[in-house]
Amino acid sequence: MTWTMRRPNFSSVRPYAGIATVCGIPVGTMRSRLHHAHRTLATALRAMADDAYADVSERIEARRTEAADAMGATARGDFHHAVGELWWPDAQLTVPASTVSGGAALAVRAREDDLAAGVRPGLIDVVAGDVLIWEPELVSPPANPSHCPPNAVWLQSLHQGRVRSVTLFHPGTRPEKSPHLSELSR
Repeated sequence: MTWTMRRPNFSSVRPYAGIATVCGIPVGTMRSRLHHAHRTLATALRAMADDAYADVSERIEARRTEAADAMGATARGDFHHAVGELWWPDAQLTVPASTVSGGAALAVRAREDDLAAGVRPGLIDVVAGDVLIWEPELVSPPANPSHCPPNAVWLQSLHQGRVRSVTLFHPGTRPEKSPHLSELSR
């Protein structure tokens, strides 16, 4: 008969005192060893996550720069250039729960009309993954503070790195109150 040395299995022993008794060491020593083991495990898991997802932070930062550049282009009246670079020519824009939908031309006209009305875009946040989400800030002019809702969410489906479709949400705004897009889509 061959004997093998096994490490203790603590699946049924929960309290520190029970584990310490099984190991034949003081409770304080057991707590210290478990603390160090937890810290070592946490460090190892963080290192593995950083290695596994190193490109994610780079991708998010690149997409954030891209979004900021597009907002800057919008402010300069050059949103059509940003759309031309980022969107597929047949990309579609949809505003849910309304009759508004169209292509890149609709998005460009809406941005141009907002700019002409004095609305200034900014960028609140970007999420990049299998989909791309922009949360732009929309600062209405002082003379017409309710021209636009204060922010929007652009849910963008990507194909080969370019925008295939955009679903535009205005959080807290009823569909029938959606900014003048319904007029532009006619």
